[in-house]
Amino acid sequence: MAQAIDTPDVGTGSGYGAVDASQAEQERKEGCMKKHPRYVLGFGLLGLTLVIVALMMHFAWPEKEPEWKQFVEYQKSFSKSYSKSEVQERFQAFKESLLEIARLRDIGSGSATFGLNQFSDLTAQEFADMYLNAELAGSDDDGQPGGLQSNLGDSPSSTSLNLTAQGYITPVRNQGGCGSCWAFACTGVIEMNYAQANGLSSDELENLRFSEQQVVSCDDVNYGCMGGWPVDAFKYIQSAGGMATEDDYPYKAQTGNCKSNKLNDLVEGTAPQEIDYGSYCGEWRDCSDVDEDSLAASMETNGAHVVAVNASPWQYYTGGVLSADECNADSGNGRRVLNHAVILTGFDISGDEKYWSIKNSWSSSWGDNGYIHIEYGSNACGVGNDALYVNL
Repeated sequence: MAQAIDTPDVGTGSGYGAVDASQAEQERKEGCMKKHPRYVLGFGLLGLTLVIVALMMHFAWPEKEPEWKQFVEYQKSFSKSYSKSEVQERFQAFKESLLEIARLRDIGSGSATFGLNQFSDLTAQEFADMYLNAELAGSDDDGQPGGLQSNLGDSPSSTSLNLTAQGYITPVRNQGGCGSCWAFACTGVIEMNYAQANGLSSDELENLRFSEQQVVSCDDVNYGCMGGWPVDAFKYIQSAGGMATEDDYPYKAQTGNCKSNKLNDLVEGTAPQEIDYGSYCGEWRDCSDVDEDSLAASMETNGAHVVAVNASPWQYYTGGVLSADECNADSGNGRRVLNHAVILTGFDISGDEKYWSIKNSWSSSWGDNGYIHIEYGSNACGVGNDALYVNL
């Protein structure tokens, strides 16, 4: 027997405005109220009043909520101040942050710690909009990176490398509310190479800073505060002939127009002579098993690398080693979702908890004095998907 075909509910009458029997019966029962609109208005106003009173009780006295005291202390600790119109919105975001911090602590499989920081009054979406970019991986080049094959299969000769402790890494910067992580990461790697090549002292390293603003404003392939690709930033610095100093072209945390008059005194020896990948995950190979040992070996030879990572779970990080379980999100074929550019400064594979060390650009008050440590060996946060180095 053929199966009956379900038909949509239609009116039992005909023509426009036809209603079904149940609807007609409902209208019949409501007939008296329909004939006297003042009753409808009265009940409606009463209901609206009750809703308004409930909302006022909820929003007008947030200090009655158990999290309010924590919120007040948070504002003092992080020098936060809000207008009357925004305090409730920030408080709601703060409460969401407390819940997320508790969740991360419960599921954590590594030694990472999570807690309140300067981002705890932002929702996850606000944080992403302000500090993360659309997927950063690669550039407009679809082919296999030229020099990578020589690195594949290599292993590091030592069990640890700490370029910061060795005195090659400049202080942690703060990109502010501009999506310029890519410019900060590339500038930091240029600084490392320059310091190493010129044997700078610790005092000289402390005062060394090249202009991120030059890259943000003058690289016309990338998008300034709206994001960019590190490989194209390095290509811009190469074509420009090097970098200006921060004093000559200071950072403004906005895209702005390129000020060519600031580029008349570029620092000699800051233009990349070689741009290549220490590790790369493209369509030409399986991305589910990135060779991190080769990346470590490349670091021993070439120093710090710019890496594109998934930093979405980093909002509340305060220390320890972030596990792959807490950080990995796939976009297909093992490829991680990459939305932030940072500087890979070292690794430690000597103990049971193997990790990479990364310099971020969210100020030294974030994370472990501006750094984060992530699990080694599981492509945590996509650290091995897009790792670039330069030689000056």
